[in-house]
Amino acid sequence: MKLLIKLQLILSVTVALASAGRLENTYLPPISAGSASGSSILAAQSRQFPGLASSALQIPILKLENNNDGDGTYRFSFETANNIVQQESGQLKSADSSAVRGSYSYTGPDGQTYTVNYVADENGFRPEGAHLPTPPPVPEAIVKSLQENAADEARGVVDDGQYRSSGQVAVNRQNGGFPPSSQYLPPKHAGYKR
Repeated sequence: MKLLIKLQLILSVTVALASAGRLENTYLPPISAGSASGSSILAAQSRQFPGLASSALQIPILKLENNNDGDGTYRFSFETANNIVQQESGQLKSADSSAVRGSYSYTGPDGQTYTVNYVADENGFRPEGAHLPTPPPVPEAIVKSLQENAADEARGVVDDGQYRSSGQVAVNRQNGGFPPSSQYLPPKHAGYKR
């Protein structure tokens, strides 16, 4: 009987192993799995698979310059076959501040070439381009006020926002224009009588 149980156990294990098929390695992780954020926007493709070609048109780089002097200054520029051009130069102004100047241009869907010149420094990123929106004009009342302030400052009248007692006593309109009394005085009339 013990032999029959052993034989049955060996047979069932053999059948189980034979019927359990081999797992194929058909799972391929997403291309973005190589980046920490999981985003494929900036992640480079980690591997190329045979027979897999990119559907995006590959644009050749016609010119590329990249100079880093090692002292905090650098220059780079490139130009592509589809008329994208960029150049930039920068320098280290202090241990925690740098100044960058550059420009880039590209051909828009309408066939027009768009150019942006920019400066980036301690005052922020400041782009300039004919196609970029501009702020609305300053209202005339504000311009007039600024001109009056400048004229006052030229005459020596400066308001720094601090309170100054000028020695003038304000008129108390509740008392008929009389200064406030420092003592209580009964009314001069007896009031309403019936």
